[in-house]
Amino acid sequence: MFRKDLAWYDQLLRQFRSGNENYLYDFKNKISYHIMEKSDIAEASRISAQCMASNPFYRIISMSADEYLEDSTFSCQESVKSRIGCIARNSQGQMIGVHVAYSLSTAINVTHGQESYDRCGSKLVPLLNALVELFKTTPWHQYGGIDRIVYLDEVSVLKNASGKGVGYILPEFALVLAERKGYTHAAAITVHKITKNDLDMLPNWKEINSIEVASITGNDGKERVYESISKNGFRSISLYVGVLNPSKL
Repeated sequence: MFRKDLAWYDQLLRQFRSGNENYLYDFKNKISYHIMEKSDIAEASRISAQCMASNPFYRIISMSADEYLEDSTFSCQESVKSRIGCIARNSQGQMIGVHVAYSLSTAINVTHGQESYDRCGSKLVPLLNALVELFKTTPWHQYGGIDRIVYLDEVSVLKNASGKGVGYILPEFALVLAERKGYTHAAAITVHKITKNDLDMLPNWKEINSIEVASITGNDGKERVYESISKNGFRSISLYVGVLNPSKL
C-alpha cells in the first residue's frame, strides 16, 4: 500500500514545500501533520518510548518503555525548542506518529557526558559512546559545519497507523522545516542495513561513517557488550548525510 501511494505522498510534500503553512493534511488518510509544541511533549514522549521498546534493537538489550521515557522526554523537549520536530494526528485528534529532530550541534552536545549517561541509563551507555565516536570522527566541515546540519533522530509510528505513509511523511515534513531555517544538510543514524531500493528513494543521501556493533565495548573498554546484537543481524551503526533541496545550493 505504501509503494502504491508514494506518488500521492510526494505530491502532498511538494505542495507543503512550495507554500508557507506550518501543517500538512493528508485528506486521503485523514491524517494531519504539525510542528511539535510544548503541549505535545508528554504524549509524544510516551509514544516514542513505547515504539523504542518494541524496536528489535532495543528489545535485544532489554530496554523497556519506562527506561527509555526520560531520554524520550528530553529529546522531545529539544525538538520543541528547534521547531523542527513534528507529530501526526488522526481524524479523532489522537497522536499516531512522532519525529524527533533538532540541530546536529544539539545532538552532539547532548550525547556525551555524565548527564547524558544518567538520563539514558547504563544499558545505553555503550551505544552513546559509539555515537560520540561517530560524531567525533566525521568531517563535518565538508558538509557546511554542524550548525548548518539538522539531525533526524527517532521516527515513531503506532501500529494502528502503519501503511499510511506516516513514517515517510514525518521526516520529509521535518526536512522542509529545516530548509526554511537555513539548514543545508541532514544527518541520521541507523542500525538497520540500508538496501539499494532504499537508496534509490533517497538519491541525495550517502553513508559517510560507520562503526561495527560487535566492536562496541563497555565502560571498561574490554567487554564487547553488544556482541549478541551483532549476531542478530545488527552489524553496524551507520551515519548518513543528505543534501537538502540540492537545487538551491
